[in-house]
Amino acid sequence: MYHFNQNEKKVKKSQTKEETKVLIFVLVSIVLILLFFGGKAYWKQRKNIDLKEKIQEELRSDKEVSVDYASPEEVFKSIRNEKTQLVDIRESQEFELKHIEASENLPLSEIKEKIDLFKKDKLIIVIDSQEQTEGKILADHLKNQGLRVKYLRGGLINYIKENYPLVSYGNPTQTEDLLKVKSITAQEVKDNLLNGALFAFVDTRSPINFKRDNIAGSVNIPLEKIEQEKNNLPAGRIMLYDEDPLRSFRAASKLFDMGVLSVYNCADDYETLKKTLFEEESDNPEPPR
Repeated sequence: MYHFNQNEKKVKKSQTKEETKVLIFVLVSIVLILLFFGGKAYWKQRKNIDLKEKIQEELRSDKEVSVDYASPEEVFKSIRNEKTQLVDIRESQEFELKHIEASENLPLSEIKEKIDLFKKDKLIIVIDSQEQTEGKILADHLKNQGLRVKYLRGGLINYIKENYPLVSYGNPTQTEDLLKVKSITAQEVKDNLLNGALFAFVDTRSPINFKRDNIAGSVNIPLEKIEQEKNNLPAGRIMLYDEDPLRSFRAASKLFDMGVLSVYNCADDYETLKKTLFEEESDNPEPPR
């Protein structure tokens, strides 16, 4: 009995030691993981702060910044080139009004949060409204980080002066945009279909609304994705519709700016279009043939 108790104590003591070792190992691992990610976050933040400080410091110094330039022609030819990233550093409101097709908006004021969105495996072309020191400093900084970077010579002002096209917001109160878009009512859509016209229906609503209810055979390309999905548009004459006709109008205007001309916009909302096209509503109606 005595030997049994002694052995039992030894086993328990051994188990306690093993448990202590495991606990220490787990605690050390947690500390190392926290240090790793905490340090990574710190240096990422430090790098972003340094960039803002660098821009302010170089602005104060009035030092000439040397950059590699991209001509308007080179930028135009780079649109949708998989090896190029066009980065527009203007504020989002300016970008929405007019911008170069397929360019990304990374505002200089938000560069701290978006610095990691610059692609290391692509040629980056920095775009500004006009040639400005801040943009050049950013381009120089990215170049010093090992990225391949160019700066649009003369900015967007020069790009427009060279008669290269831009993608606009699509404002129905502007005559320029109104002339781009062929808008017809839901009844006119139905009349065209009954007379033998063919349309490829494109739903510019959100994916959630599209899944809930849609016109059978239609394709969902939300307004927010219309530029990126340009090459995935169906062939033939396209009929855009939305729960808010202003959204489909904007999509049609953008497509016109990108050279897609066989596009119509339904001037009525989705519910009106659906009720007009189909005598009986269903979860997945088909247009008349």
